[in-house]
Amino acid sequence: MGRFLGKLSSDAFGVTVGEMKIGHFQIPNAPAADEDGILDGTALPATAGSVTTFLAQPPVPMNLTMVCSDTQTGKATVYGTNINDEPISEEFTLTSDTPVVGTKAFKSVSSIALPQKVGTETIDVGWGTSFGLPYCLTADELVVVKLFDNAADAGTVTVDADEVEKNVFALNGTANGEKNIDLYIIV
Repeated sequence: MGRFLGKLSSDAFGVTVGEMKIGHFQIPNAPAADEDGILDGTALPATAGSVTTFLAQPPVPMNLTMVCSDTQTGKATVYGTNINDEPISEEFTLTSDTPVVGTKAFKSVSSIALPQKVGTETIDVGWGTSFGLPYCLTADELVVVKLFDNAADAGTVTVDADEVEKNVFALNGTANGEKNIDLYIIV
């Protein structure tokens, strides 16, 4: 991937190691979760269909959430892009009025396929508390320092070596749009 610049010598004769860097990834003014920032009280269709008009887009690449107002166990699929502007999708199995939390970080949402309504239920779609990372990582330990508002944060890093949208940082603190997240990542 072009992240390694060369070799470094070591204290062992004839043994070299790969040179690495530490990247600083900052999410300035990390946005708060918003359970209905994309769709707010949108009626489910009489027959399965899609919506393409939204209240807003995720403010930064983030995971998505969904919740219905009443009984609904159908599937909804979100289509959009990841941090690299590559197309991605994620399927959600709705569980009535219990929020469902996605695992992929969406930079944008282009359409949402909704199931047929059961009664008069509506759906809210928003963004959660996991922030997309700009690297495909092989181990969460590669994020060596996690700061929120310049203090250590015990948040969780989820990694995937192949799909960048599955590499996310779930903040332990509560983002409010006023404090920065700073991540130091071995790359």
